[in-house]
Amino acid sequence: MLTTARSRAKLKAARASSEHLRVLELGEVILSSSPWDIGVQLDMGDAAEALEWFDMALFLFGTARVQQPENVNVNRKLARLLEKRGDFSQAIGLWKQVLENAPDDMEAERKVKDLSASETIK
Repeated sequence: MLTTARSRAKLKAARASSEHLRVLELGEVILSSSPWDIGVQLDMGDAAEALEWFDMALFLFGTARVQQPENVNVNRKLARLLEKRGDFSQAIGLWKQVLENAPDDMEAERKVKDLSASETIK
């Protein structure tokens, strides 16, 4: 953790100033020492999504999900991205997972209904 402390501080600053490429660069450095850092993977996924590098964002969010399949934040980010890409059936499954782990989540409940309708229309 100490070996990546400086890079983590720089990543936080880059994230705050929307320097998306810098977030990806610093995230790569951090993950080389701490490959299972979900927070860094999510930050990198957000940066990739902001750059419209959707395949990279899917990979990063998906990797985080492999480690913590019931993590509400991970599932929410992945579901939103899949919805943007028109993959409604996978997005619905993730929103249902969010609901399972956070039963009072109003957004997840609404998304399951809305996306189910969109999937039917599609």
